Amino acid sequence: MRRRWQQASEPASGTGDWALVLSGGGARSAYQAGVIRYIAEAFPDRAFTILAGVSAGAINAAQLANHTGTFPEAAERLVQTWRAVRLEDVVAPVSRWKVLRTLLRRARDNGDQPLPENTLRGLVDNAPLRAFLKRHLQTTDGRLHGVAFNLKRGTLRAFAVTTTNYSTGQSVTWVEGRNIENWERPDRRGVQTELTVEHILASAALPFVFPAIRLGDAWYGDGGISLLTPLAPAIHLGANAILAISTRYKRTQEEGNAPDVVGYPPAAQILGMLLNAIFLDTFDQDAAMLERINRFGTTASTTSAARLAAGPALDPQTLNRPGQTGSRISASYARRASLFNLGLRGNRDENA
Repeated sequence: MRRRWQQASEPASGTGDWALVLSGGGARSAYQAGVIRYIAEAFPDRAFTILAGVSAGAINAAQLANHTGTFPEAAERLVQTWRAVRLEDVVAPVSRWKVLRTLLRRARDNGDQPLPENTLRGLVDNAPLRAFLKRHLQTTDGRLHGVAFNLKRGTLRAFAVTTTNYSTGQSVTWVEGRNIENWERPDRRGVQTELTVEHILASAALPFVFPAIRLGDAWYGDGGISLLTPLAPAIHLGANAILAISTRYKRTQEEGNAPDVVGYPPAAQILGMLLNAIFLDTFDQDAAMLERINRFGTTASTTSAARLAAGPALDPQTLNRPGQTGSRISASYARRASLFNLGLRGNRDENA
């Protein structure tokens, strides 16, 4: 891996901004911390001036962007954070009866009247996660003071997290950075703002499980829902090269052909496939599309115009992914988890 990463790094050294793009994946995002620490140890001088994250990847990106030390120090701190986290640091259990009562109330609600303030807005309470993030991001007011410091001293150009606007269905990328212009597309927008813990919570708010987060006048949830082009924010922000870390294992043809279940598919299997389609599949598709565009720009012409049209150089080695399925890793820690025990059991390749 070291040799391949070095080959991918050398052509872009000193030629502009490198972006680190972190996908979602829940607890599997701990894999990203390990990859980042390896890169920091092997290439301590590599600077990622653009950081972009979605869902759980936004939490990792926030820790890196907010750390005021060196890249290796920030990477080590990220690993230690993952080692320290416990389930009670993320969610607070909610009684089954309260969940059922809320679901029934929402089923009868026609949307004309706002729900009472004490209404349960998710299957779990995210107050512990808010407190955990404030503690590890070293903020009492929710503002990411380290981000502003790094922007001022020039070690960071932009930090971006993506959310989904539940009112419009748009993918909204919130950016704090230097010399950044907003962008507008029918289904996605880029908005410059001062990022806070609330933006991170919104990006990681898994639908139905975590409550939506209010930002301004609208409610936002997990950014992976509507983000069809996960690498687009880094490109908009001017990245010359991208390191994208996926949390999804790429199966072999033999593994892909093997059935996950025998007989009628259980609900958890179907739910797992839906979650993969929403939160993970688009990441691989976008990376593949950008690789094709780069190859076309490289082979079609050697003119500067063609190279400009090709956009940032995404070498195949710069898309990193796990070497085994999440289920094989998690199986050594837990055999089974139920919904009301704050876990979702899915297919054996991706969601166990």
